[in-house]
Amino acid sequence: MNFAAERQAIVARLLANWATTPVRLENQPANPADNLSNGYVALYIRSGEGRQVTLGVNPGLIFAGAILLHIFTPRTALNGDLTARGYADSLSTIFRVQQFQVTYLGQPSGALACGVPSDIQGPMDDHEWYRWTLSCPYFRQLAHTT
Repeated sequence: MNFAAERQAIVARLLANWATTPVRLENQPANPADNLSNGYVALYIRSGEGRQVTLGVNPGLIFAGAILLHIFTPRTALNGDLTARGYADSLSTIFRVQQFQVTYLGQPSGALACGVPSDIQGPMDDHEWYRWTLSCPYFRQLAHTT
């Protein structure tokens, strides 16, 4: 599994399971047609350090990372911060302790296992949006082939 396959799997899982608000992806322009009246979710993927976990000709490798979900709800909405918390509860179930296979170019490419999402940054008010951030740790594994 490579970084592109990892991203593709995470994005696909989120988009298949979340339709409440638009989703904005890292390094992609916003869609001007999106209706932001209920807020939006911004997805960022932070790949972390990789480690060799077995010995031998084709050792096992594990990479750690974090799925960051920034939840934005309109500040003008009544109880916008409570709406963001509700979205956080719903979004966390998409990745909480989930394992799924990853494919790349139509071929199996490894497995991705998610941990338990946690609040890393409570509500923030930037005068236009309430922002709530969830972080979900994940690990991807693959066998290194020579």
